[in-house]
Amino acid sequence: MSEEAANNFIANSTRYYSGLPAERLKEIVVFDTGLVAMQLMLAARAKGYDTVPMGGYNRDQVKELFQIPDRYLPTLMLPVGIAAAAGHPSTRLPLDDILYMNGL
Repeated sequence: MSEEAANNFIANSTRYYSGLPAERLKEIVVFDTGLVAMQLMLAARAKGYDTVPMGGYNRDQVKELFQIPDRYLPTLMLPVGIAAAAGHPSTRLPLDDILYMNGL
């Protein structure tokens, strides 16, 4: 990306996001967190590591423990490591039961 394109991207993004309400910004952050977590989980699995995305944790305690400023919103905790025991198999619905092509 050229420097000019990068500067235009930054200016346009800044202009767009600064005009959004706080609640919409929070929705975008939470959505993007999921996308980033998905990619990290896939990369970790490809390297032989296990992950477990966690949303149920005490955010205030995490912010205090890691001295996270109030301007940041903890949305997900993603432990990465080697599992002590193999996970249990999960049941998946058949694609034909949940996937519809060109209509409902």
